[in-house]
Order: sequence, then C-alpha cells, then structure tokens
Amino acid sequence: MKQTRSIQKAAGYTTCRYPFSGLMNPRNPSKYTTNSQLQNNYLNLLLRYPEDYLNQNIVHSLNNLHHPLIPIKEMYERCLDIDNYNQFSNIVSATGGQISLEQASINMLHTLGGNSPPSKEFQIELVAGSHGDLGAKEMAAFDPLFFLHMANVDRIFWLWQTKYQVNTVLQAVHYNTRRRNQAKEWSRAFPNATGRSRIGYEYSTKPLYIWSRQSTKQSPMDIIDIVNQLNYRYTNGSITLEQTA
Repeated sequence: MKQTRSIQKAAGYTTCRYPFSGLMNPRNPSKYTTNSQLQNNYLNLLLRYPEDYLNQNIVHSLNNLHHPLIPIKEMYERCLDIDNYNQFSNIVSATGGQISLEQASINMLHTLGGNSPPSKEFQIELVAGSHGDLGAKEMAAFDPLFFLHMANVDRIFWLWQTKYQVNTVLQAVHYNTRRRNQAKEWSRAFPNATGRSRIGYEYSTKPLYIWSRQSTKQSPMDIIDIVNQLNYRYTNGSITLEQTA
C-alpha cells in the first residue's frame, strides 16, 4: 500500500480510538497536529472514563439515528434482504436505495474511529473532532477491534449465505481480462490468470496463492462454506435470520 503523508506514524505510536484524535504532523510524525493536541488534552481533562464515550457512540450509531441517517443495525438487516450477491456485498453494485454489507461495515468502522465524512449516508458522532485509527483504512488493522468487527462482517455474510442457501457456490459477475484496464487491475489479485481468462471465484486470489505455494492452490471456492470447509460456525447474535425473515 502506498503510504500517504497524512497517516504516517512514528515508531512507538499508540493506536487511538474515538473520541480521541490520532492525526500526526506530516512534517514530524512523532508529534500530533495542533487540532489533535487540543482534542486529546480537552478530553483527558474532561473525561474520567473515555471508553464509556466509545460505548455510547456505538449504541447511538447502531440504534438511535434518525432520518435521513440510518442506524447501522438496520443497515445490516437491510443488506440481508438483498438476494443478489454483487448488490449485497459491495457499494458499487447496490442500486435503488439498497444498502450493501460493505456500506454497513464502513459506517461501523467510522463509529469505532470517528471522523465520519460529511454525508447523509454516514452517522454523526456524539463527540465531534475525533480521528481514531479505525476510521482510516491505512491504520484500521492495527487496532484489535478491527478483527472483532471483521468477524461480525463474516457472521453477517454467513447469515446471508444461510438465508439464500448459497453455502457452496456464489453467483457473481465475471471479469474478462481481455479488457486492458481490467486485465491490469485483476492480474494483481489473480496471479495464475491468463490474458484470456474469465476471472471468477474459482481462481486463486493472491493471499491464498502465496499461502498455498507448497500445496494445492486455493481459491475462494475452497473456503466459502465455513461449517464444512473451515470447521467453525457462529451462535446467535443481535441479528438473526428470524428477525430478517
């Protein structure tokens, strides 16, 4: 990933979460920006238990937003109503007011990190000015909360698979690499595809390709069924298939 100056962090930097700010001075990544210093100093003086504000922001964003904003729990529920995989899975494919799993996931990350874009599609935080690392794609994976969040995204995907009985195959748009722009973009993700390949989930993607060099090549189709192929399952959470039926 190409690093941008705005998210450079010096060695020893500690990941921060909402409502604090982790923006560093681009000229000196070991120092906070002036706005971050003011935000963090004020909160440290004001808040006795800062983690309570994160918990309150999560509850607020999941349940208590009002039109035109959409509570994130409702976003997750609405994406489960989409029976087409492409439209269910990503923002670009969603149409006609549909809310994809990707959109719900992004909104949740901004709730955990703060710094929601000024758009009606995103929630408003209870405390303004936060720039936690979970709200920045370049830094999100450095916070352990990111992996809990992505486990929940995986659980929602499993609920969708179970609801529409697609635990062994996905019907998605194929990409033909004979188109020049697509060939350049997709060759990075599918190293074993040829110039005339019709790329789909049967091809080894790069992480799986590298991981399985010493054995049989793996593709997304080899890990699509979490119960029978990966040997794990999820118990009921706050969203169940009964609620979305």
